[in-house]
Amino acid sequence: MPTSVRWLLLVILLGAAALRFWSFATVPPGLYYDEAYYGLDALEVWRSGPKLFFEGNTGREPLFINLLALSVAVFGRESYALRLPAAFLGVLTVAATFALARQLFRPLGAGAWRLALVAAALLAVSHWQVDINRAALRVNTMPLLFAVAFLLLWRAARRAKAGRMAWLAAGAAFGAVAYTYISARVLPVLALALVLAELLLRPRDPAWPLVGATWRARFRCWSFWPWATMAALVMLPLALYYATHPTLFFGRATYVSVLGPSGGSDRLQTLTESLLGHVAMFGQEGDGNWRHNLPGKPVFDLPTYLLFLLGVAICLGRVRQGPYLQLLVWTVVMLAPGVVATDEYPHYTRVMGIVPAVFLFPALGAEWLVGLVGRLVRRPLTSPLTALPALALATLTGLTTARDYFTIWAAQADVFYAFSGEAAGAARLMRQLGDDPGRVFLLPYNFRLAPDYANRTVDFLYQGRAPYHFVRVEEASLPAGLPALLGSAREAVLFLWRGGEHGDADPKELLPFLLSRAGPKVEETLAPGYRLLRYRRDQPLPADLFAGERPANVRVGEQLLLRGWSAGPEPSDGRFWAVFHWETLARPPGDWSVSLQVVGPDGAPYAQADRLMLSNDLFPSSRWTPGLPVASYLTIDGRPDAQPGTYQLRLVVYELASGRVVGRVDPLGTLTVVPREGR
Repeated sequence: MPTSVRWLLLVILLGAAALRFWSFATVPPGLYYDEAYYGLDALEVWRSGPKLFFEGNTGREPLFINLLALSVAVFGRESYALRLPAAFLGVLTVAATFALARQLFRPLGAGAWRLALVAAALLAVSHWQVDINRAALRVNTMPLLFAVAFLLLWRAARRAKAGRMAWLAAGAAFGAVAYTYISARVLPVLALALVLAELLLRPRDPAWPLVGATWRARFRCWSFWPWATMAALVMLPLALYYATHPTLFFGRATYVSVLGPSGGSDRLQTLTESLLGHVAMFGQEGDGNWRHNLPGKPVFDLPTYLLFLLGVAICLGRVRQGPYLQLLVWTVVMLAPGVVATDEYPHYTRVMGIVPAVFLFPALGAEWLVGLVGRLVRRPLTSPLTALPALALATLTGLTTARDYFTIWAAQADVFYAFSGEAAGAARLMRQLGDDPGRVFLLPYNFRLAPDYANRTVDFLYQGRAPYHFVRVEEASLPAGLPALLGSAREAVLFLWRGGEHGDADPKELLPFLLSRAGPKVEETLAPGYRLLRYRRDQPLPADLFAGERPANVRVGEQLLLRGWSAGPEPSDGRFWAVFHWETLARPPGDWSVSLQVVGPDGAPYAQADRLMLSNDLFPSSRWTPGLPVASYLTIDGRPDAQPGTYQLRLVVYELASGRVVGRVDPLGTLTVVPREGR
């Protein structure tokens, strides 16, 4: 390797490492569900040993998760422990791409060094690759193994006296790709496509092993069969597993494919749109998922995209030469898993199998331009330094990637919630507070989710003696079930989500209402993604939402009947709670809100609490049907200046949009505030 190439490669690798490890502990924020699930699987590896396949979370290939087990053993249950292997794999993929490009295009002489440098540089600075390499996703193993597999294949093919071990090693690397990601399930199709393309197009490259004047001679070529046999043997354990667990093989893949529910009614149209979307991702519009990309940013910027198109044209023009043919076949086949998965398109992780092949196309375009300049000046350009213009373009791309990723992308609230930043923040706070077993943590989720729901981000990151529970917020069952969740804890710590996946977990704030009936709120803190409420337990919780109800049977407007209500505590320390039991007489014409107003002993307003009126299934009043029972509940925090005496309660129902009062109950009742101790 020339000295100049060695130094340029070192700079490229350092740049790749900088983009993948800078601000590593904080960007991306949080820990996404799939990442955390991998972490829990990695913990299971330590308990029971490596696995051939992980059945949880719709089924996962084992290679990356088994690697995570080593990282978690060293660094513990931290988000960066899960992401370190992915970042290292990304840097190694850059180095492997350099070696692969050099091997594939060795006949170009000095041009092979230039081409390899440019391909590695473009991969190193790609926003797509930086984004995926900084997340703990098992797909990060695929590009590296593909690069190694094709590198070993061509190294064996180009050696005149390559031993059988070289072909076996190439086959083993190719078969190992099957253990990386779901899209590797098309690996037999790729192998068959490569062989058929070679047979049908009869490449002129004498290095490729399938040479011979006739089809029979080609198939009898001894060097091909060790490669294919070893690849099949390496894949065999996983293939046997799939054969005995067909639902795991087809389940997730079928669900998202054009043949599954995501295919829609016109599957051909959906497939066509997906194909066009994946073709457009290279230069027009990329992945719209915040976890994979700055939404819409294409794989290549405009100058690199033009080089990419030039490189594709070059491969098509030289399709009967082995390396060019293989790049085309590799790209087309490994693009297919994304195309047929029509629930989202384009989808950057599903097409990671085209890496690093796709980055060789713009490198080929750049090398063709260097050759054109050489022909114009009538002197061959042999120095690797003639790649500097293309490397300068890669440098500008790298600066753009750094700006887009660290300054723009990382600052978005959508990114925070896409990576479950709120759940990760809650788990880290729980670790700080979790040494006290007399404390219990409550994490609500919407009742529409499964009763056995669990937040894997919290499961992986939290370590403490204090118990925690994922609480299904449902009015009919939660009041009776909450006492068992609290157990004998003296304090309840509640996380109310402010956005993200569980922003709708408790819109009526049922949990704060129930906890306020057991004791006072001692802390309320706002944090990124959640509101923290801490309650002291002074008395048992009632098992019925309407416990202690006072009958009312008062019409409020023409559509509602107040059947009963209850309020407390009595005596009070200045804080209040109230629950109202409604019956719908007719569908309300709009969305209504309820207001609890408290007037002090001196006749002056003391406090007020308002809340949108929602049914148990969280429908607003404009969607209620006659006969529907509805509960409304509100809480008012105590004030330090609350004076002892009798406080009047008033109830007002009003239209949310206009503020028009629908009806009122005044007076509703009274509560007594007693002097506080020590006052």
